[in-house]
Amino acid sequence: RRLRDLMPKFVRFSDVRSTVFKRLDAQMKQHGGRPAEYALSQVYDYIGGVLGLDSDQQASLMAEEVKLEAELVQLRRSGFALTQVAEAYDKPWAVTTDTYFDEDQLNAVALSKLPASAHHVTTSLQNQKTKAAGDLFAVTATVFDLPKNAILHVGDRKDHDVDNAERAGLKGAWLPSATDAAQFHPRLAATWKDVREERASALLRGMIQSEVFDNPYRNFADDSTCGGSPELLG
Repeated sequence: RRLRDLMPKFVRFSDVRSTVFKRLDAQMKQHGGRPAEYALSQVYDYIGGVLGLDSDQQASLMAEEVKLEAELVQLRRSGFALTQVAEAYDKPWAVTTDTYFDEDQLNAVALSKLPASAHHVTTSLQNQKTKAAGDLFAVTATVFDLPKNAILHVGDRKDHDVDNAERAGLKGAWLPSATDAAQFHPRLAATWKDVREERASALLRGMIQSEVFDNPYRNFADDSTCGGSPELLG
């Protein structure tokens, strides 16, 4: 019921944001290039200019999007476990993320849900460097004042989180997303081949998969297709 009420609104916010990013890119190309990361406030500045909204209306819309994402975003159980292990062994740990959220927004959406406070938070918006480009990892290494090869970066994107981290001199470990784990599962890999989905249905499928495949390294019973109950899959 909660997803039924919130998912359409989330998709609308997301589609508008993606469209604005493209239009900002087009504008920036005329002025010598785009920044490494846009801020969410820039999105609403643009929307306000197009629709004739005042600053209070822009702020209200932006706050509504942040509130919605805070309601929908859930910490992966495996992520919770990683932070618990780091704390138990007294290891410093950081959050390194590509995001359009500022510090307060990121805390509301994600960081406040962690079981402990990160020793440092490195964001693409703050540093104008990204994991996607591979130059954000050096910022984290500098903060900890450690040799790069003494830092392990764990992430759910093999290209950005593992390959780029290793190119930057760090160690990388891939913790596949629930969707990746489901799609790479030997019994399910062919299910979605050549299937074109609307974005909303893909998001909903991803949420269902997160219930079953949060830990991509779990063992599945031989008589189970994917480890889920019939009720869950239904």
